[in-house]
Amino acid sequence: MLIALIILAAIIFLIVSLVRGRSKAKNRQQNIGSKYSIALELVEGLPVQPTFATLHTCEDKLIIDVKKQSFDIPNERIIRFSNKNPMSMGAFGMKTPLFVVFYYDKNGKEQAITFTSSILDPLRLIPEFNKALNRPEAKLEAGPDGTISL
Repeated sequence: MLIALIILAAIIFLIVSLVRGRSKAKNRQQNIGSKYSIALELVEGLPVQPTFATLHTCEDKLIIDVKKQSFDIPNERIIRFSNKNPMSMGAFGMKTPLFVVFYYDKNGKEQAITFTSSILDPLRLIPEFNKALNRPEAKLEAGPDGTISL
């Protein structure tokens, strides 16, 4: 009986935590005016350890939330979104495609931030990000190495 009560309490705690987490995420999206938000795994390109990040496309910028830090890239400094051939091993030993944001930093130097997802295909993200950031649709064509650049 005691074990059943402990399990029930743990389940209720998890449900409440999940609901609060979703509520915080919705509030964040509304507060920043996000048109499109998605959670991806950060691979490299930011001064933090690889972890999960949330990308928010706003009218004038891309915001990347990583843990309790936010990184903003103004729309005019974003060069393109691209996908790369699988280079990392994901869950169950499967290769996962990469989603790359190319941009100019404050000093005008080209930089890149790389993300991955074992669930989503980065090729599908590119049109959504272009649309959310008011960029023209581009015809997606793979280069000789399989990279699709816009």
